Amino acid sequence: MLSHQFVLLGVVRLFAAAVMLFMSTCAAAQPPTKRVALLIGNSSYAHERVLKNPVSDAVLLGRVFKEDLQFSDVRVEKNLSAQAMDRAIDEFVLRAQGADAVVLYYSGHGMKSPDRRNFLLPIDARTGHDDSPSLERQAVAAEGIRDKLKPLGSRITLVILDACRDGPGAGRTGSKGLARMGGARNLLVAYATEEDRVAADGTGNNSPYALALASALRKTNMPLLAQFDVVADEVRKVAPQQEPTREGNLRADAYLVTGMSVQLNQSMQIPSLNAEPVARAAPALSNQVGQRDYIVRPGDTVVRIALDAGLNYKDVVRWNNMKTMSDLYVGQVLRLTAPPTETVGAAPAENGSQVVVVGGGSELSFMWPTQRGVDETVTGFDEVRKGIDISGVEGSPVLASADGKVVYVGGGLRGYGNLIILKHNNVFLTAYAHNKTLLVSLDQQVKKGQKIAEMGQTDSDRVKLHFELRQAGKSVDPMPFFAAK
Repeated sequence: MLSHQFVLLGVVRLFAAAVMLFMSTCAAAQPPTKRVALLIGNSSYAHERVLKNPVSDAVLLGRVFKEDLQFSDVRVEKNLSAQAMDRAIDEFVLRAQGADAVVLYYSGHGMKSPDRRNFLLPIDARTGHDDSPSLERQAVAAEGIRDKLKPLGSRITLVILDACRDGPGAGRTGSKGLARMGGARNLLVAYATEEDRVAADGTGNNSPYALALASALRKTNMPLLAQFDVVADEVRKVAPQQEPTREGNLRADAYLVTGMSVQLNQSMQIPSLNAEPVARAAPALSNQVGQRDYIVRPGDTVVRIALDAGLNYKDVVRWNNMKTMSDLYVGQVLRLTAPPTETVGAAPAENGSQVVVVGGGSELSFMWPTQRGVDETVTGFDEVRKGIDISGVEGSPVLASADGKVVYVGGGLRGYGNLIILKHNNVFLTAYAHNKTLLVSLDQQVKKGQKIAEMGQTDSDRVKLHFELRQAGKSVDPMPFFAAK
């Protein structure tokens, strides 16, 4: 009997060894994924204000890409002249040929030219003087970097601009703040702050943006777009005037860590707590606790989940005991109803297609969200668009369609650009997307017809207002709801 046990044990060990050998052989047969990163930090300016942290920011993030994300080729360049920057970027483009992921990070001064082109300043730049050379002659065009990286065809290309820090000269040469310059398919451009704003250099050893970015990138089980949402949340905590943003087109399930997307998508094939199948669509409305659980999927954000459910994202954060919107992870079960200790307002009843009765006999009606013009064209509602698109002229007023409260304002929701969401009552929300300028703040009460933004083309291929009406969490055609148009 004992001898049989030894034989059986030997067979098991032999089988295990064979499996391990097979797995190691398969792993060895797969070539390592090529992922490259170039990080440039310019601090020691000869003619501009010296910056404290860009070099240390580049070093910090270089360590993250090398040690935490296991990039195969990571170069950190410090205090580069114009000639040295051009050379470093050209060499990087050559090294990036055939790479799965390509990342270029710049930290330092940045400026916008009078014709709205973006330039990254080398340490020998001299701006803001009558005799200063043009930015084209003494700085590196950010659009040029993007255009050099586009043809690579990598699965992910990131251009991260931690620029626009305090200090560069202004006047004849250019102005502070980088303009949106557009991304591309599988190419994301991330900005440390919105146009015409200044990014903080930081009082410690790193900028707020670099610290937040390093922390978010280490969360390798989080999709890349969600990581940048976390960055924006963390930066706003310490630098309220700074508004990180991004533009471009990446898959919602894009990860810098190769293979993570597949692993997490497979892990999501699980039932919810009430055995209902996981669905991306918004759950049906109900005021009964426990009937509106939602399982977080790759690419989700609190704002997107709340918008789809017709809720204020602050309520979702509070109901789930989240410290911030960044406390979100794949597989998390979110409560989408108030806990028993909170009362949920009764839903208002409808009274026709144009006017909705709220409580107390007051009426809610919706008006056209722009000043109608001769050249205005409207693309109608469909299930894919989830709203209507109104073309117009950049800078044209965007108007509140009805009285309401601002429950979201910012650029953190992919595909919407600069976005405003108004809550009008317990049933109706309106959303205003792709704006150039946002003129309201979070929790602000606005009046029907009030100018809340200026029309633009952020995260869009043309100037337009994308307008959505959400009724009980569901996108509905807004046209029947407008009073006399």
